[in-house]
Order: sequence, then C-alpha cells, then structure tokens
Amino acid sequence: MTITDPPTLVTPPSDHRQRVAAQRRLRTRERLLCEAVQVFARQGLGQAVIGQIIQQAGVARGTFYNHFATDEALYIAVASEVSDAILQLVDPLVLQHTHPAARVACGINTVLSLVRAQPKLARFLDRGGVMALRHGTLVNQVVPRDLLAGMQAGCFSAQPLPLAVDLLLGPLQMAFHLHAHEDPGPAYGPLMTAGILRALGLAAVEASALANTPVHCPAIAPDSILHWLQNE
Repeated sequence: MTITDPPTLVTPPSDHRQRVAAQRRLRTRERLLCEAVQVFARQGLGQAVIGQIIQQAGVARGTFYNHFATDEALYIAVASEVSDAILQLVDPLVLQHTHPAARVACGINTVLSLVRAQPKLARFLDRGGVMALRHGTLVNQVVPRDLLAGMQAGCFSAQPLPLAVDLLLGPLQMAFHLHAHEDPGPAYGPLMTAGILRALGLAAVEASALANTPVHCPAIAPDSILHWLQNE
C-alpha cells in the first residue's frame, strides 16, 4: 500500500486578507493609544487633543474615527489600558498577602511608589480626574475584592462598598495630584496608606504597622502602555 502525504490545506485568500486587515487594525489602535496616553498626560482631556494624537500616530482623521467616536471614548480606552497595566504590576504583589488589610496596604503603597517613580503617570492620573480611576479591572474588580474581604473579616468597618471604594480612591486622587507637581518624599506613601486604612476602620496601631511594611516599585515592561509614561 502506498502511503501518501495528506493534502495541504490552503488558506483561502479572503481569510488571509481578513487576518492581515485585523492585525493592521490592532496595530493602529495600539499606536493611537500609545500616542494618546502621552498627550493626555501633558494636556488632560478637556482640550482639543485629537489633532495632535492623529499627527503623532501618523494616521488619517477618518482612520482615527474608525476606532474612537470621540476624544472621551479614546480617553476611556486609554484609562482602561493604564488601569489594567497597573493591575498586572501590582496585583501579583498584593496576592502574596492573605490578610485583606495587608493586601489593601500593599496595593496602595505599591501604586504610590510607582507614581513617585513615574511623574508622567501621576500627571496622567491627575489630569484625567475621576475618569482616570473609574475604568478598568483594577478599580471595578480588584479594589472591591479586597475591601469586601476586609469588611467580611471584621478589620474594616461595615459600610456600603461604593463608600469604601470612595474612601480609598479619593485620597489617592489627591496623592496623584501632589506627585504630578512635586516629590513629597519617601515618608508620604506610608502616611497616606495608614490614613486610608484608618478611614476604612482599621485600628491605628495595625494601620501604621501595615503601612510601613516595605514594598518595592515594580519594573515596567517595554510592551506596556506604562512604558510611554516613564520619565523623559
């Protein structure tokens, strides 16, 4: 019996063209996001920034609107990418702790160490205001996860979850504003972390101990959107 090789499957030309077009579209979107995050860090959302982003990305205006209907839609996409990139850096460190209050302390301290090391990231988060914080997995899933666990464990005061999230994010927003304009020094992060933990209901002694647990600033990967917000 003669054994013959199986027939070679040939990708139809239409499938190949669709795949190439999809890859091109993805690359264009990534280029727009990387240029946009830098423009938003410099100028914020409230100015006519689309023209600058289009020029820096090297795309036509029509191409831009194929991806994003408005500058606000673009900002939401960028903010979600930044949030998820921070999550990828911070959450593995947070999950090394089992105590929910220790997780919250680690998360706050690590984020503050990150914005202290990267003032452009602080400026992006500051100039975006609430919109910079309200999108992405970090705020909508991970922060509530640990706050709820803390309330269930009895280390945080029982309160509506949205209020607990606001007690954490409100001071952080002010911390981002400060870091965007000056370096407050190494003592600021633990003091802010302890204050947030106490606002959530943790005892002062335990809050201070957790807030002063050493953390290290995680390294940013070259393919992360945060790479575009590193120091000049």
